Amino acid sequence: MTQHNQRLGRVGERVAAEYLASIGHQIIARNWRTTFGELDLISLDAGELIAIEVKTRSSDKFGTAFEAIHPEKFRRIQRLAQRWAQENHWQYQDIRVDVLCIYRCDQRWRIEHHQRVTS
Repeated sequence: MTQHNQRLGRVGERVAAEYLASIGHQIIARNWRTTFGELDLISLDAGELIAIEVKTRSSDKFGTAFEAIHPEKFRRIQRLAQRWAQENHWQYQDIRVDVLCIYRCDQRWRIEHHQRVTS
């Protein structure tokens, strides 16, 4: 990954966290890592635990950000979220997996928020 892409990704995660806070989410973890993978953001919304994958792009020239999240990626995010919940002694029914697609458009950000409930 190039430095430009790393920088874009970090800024995209900041934009995502600000957006989520603006709609009432409480960010409870950022960039949680294990040997099995990473969760970009973990939030609470009305008591629901949500694992958030953030995909930041400067364009959709090579496909949309959402298209980069294939079914196995969803399953991996869900497993990581369950592991995070266990390690943090979190009681949960379901863990929702959301994907935030962040696009840099001129000097503005466009955000697509996709919600997916998993159990």
